[in-house]
Order: sequence, then C-alpha cells, then structure tokens
Amino acid sequence: MINRKLDSPLRTRLNIRFVPKDKLNKIVYKDKYQIVQICWDHLYRKNHILFTTHFTPMNFRYQYQEKLNHNSKIIILGDWRKMTKFYRILDFANYDVYLTK
Repeated sequence: MINRKLDSPLRTRLNIRFVPKDKLNKIVYKDKYQIVQICWDHLYRKNHILFTTHFTPMNFRYQYQEKLNHNSKIIILGDWRKMTKFYRILDFANYDVYLTK
C-alpha cells in the first residue's frame, strides 16, 4: 500500500491517467471496467449511457463505496477538468481510476 501522506503535492497533481474516447468505445462492455457518470439527475436522463453507474455530485462521497467494484478499473466520463475532484477521491481510496479525454 502506498503511503499517500508523504507524496509530493506537485506529483499528485500531475499523475492523472487518461483513456482516449476512441478506445472507450471498445471497452464499454468488458467486465473488468466500470464506467461512471457523475452528473445531476435531469442531465443523466438526457444523456444516459447503458451499463454505466450513476452518481450525483452531492452524494458521491457517501455512495461510491457501495456501488463501485474495487477489483475493476473505474473510468469517469465527462469533462476531465471538472471530474478531477472525484478522480482524487477514488485515487486516494486506492481504486484504479481513469478519466476520459
């Protein structure tokens, strides 16, 4: 287990892992990946993607431990600049997390 308290703040801000959107189409239906959408309910109803896990931004911290599989790779959909907060939460909880770019 990595000791996160001793990490350099600069290093932890720059080590974001990305998945290109063209590769995302190939891995959507595979079992070892879990796709996550973090948006409000009215936006989720308009832009729902099948087989994704949905979280609202306000309840993310309280729900992610119940809904996410710790053994799968988590891919967060959306604008990567807005999703870095949720990326950091999952990264510090030792999930294998990626953002789309």
